[in-house]
Amino acid sequence: MSPMTNVRDTTFDQDVEYMHLIKAYILGVFLDDFKFQDATSDAMLAKAQTVMNDGFRYCPGVDPINLVYKNTSRGSLLRQMVLDMYVEEAMPDRMDDADEHYTYDSDFMAELALGLMGKRGSLAIDDEEAEDEDENMSDEDGDELEDEEQETTDPCRYHEHVRTGMPCYRTVFKKYL
Repeated sequence: MSPMTNVRDTTFDQDVEYMHLIKAYILGVFLDDFKFQDATSDAMLAKAQTVMNDGFRYCPGVDPINLVYKNTSRGSLLRQMVLDMYVEEAMPDRMDDADEHYTYDSDFMAELALGLMGKRGSLAIDDEEAEDEDENMSDEDGDELEDEEQETTDPCRYHEHVRTGMPCYRTVFKKYL
């Protein structure tokens, strides 16, 4: 996998697309349309996993992050998704687009610090303890999956329908996809 990074001359273009997707998600909140929110979340995840022409993948920068945190509340799945992008994959230079006049939201920074500390703590578990805690889940080939891998491969991890108990838009609109 290519690391998520920040290359100054392409960051603006990447952030414009994220801004549109985040605004679409916020519109879905306003319209109370969780299927639209879920589809928008999937589009953001797909964007984050796309390797660009320069060989890198990009997570949202300071403007998209601040838009998310300004327009969502604690516990928001959109907040959790962008936070997870930074905790799990963002490279340190992704923070370079911030300066003393242009900073990341303070709630984001606090949650990022907690997320990174939690990740560091999980790295301290030695292999024997990790094996003991393994739930012996397997993929389609029968290979065991680690708990963390199971979390990141769940296609509905950031979907609002899970909270409502409704079916995923993918199953509802399956014949159209």
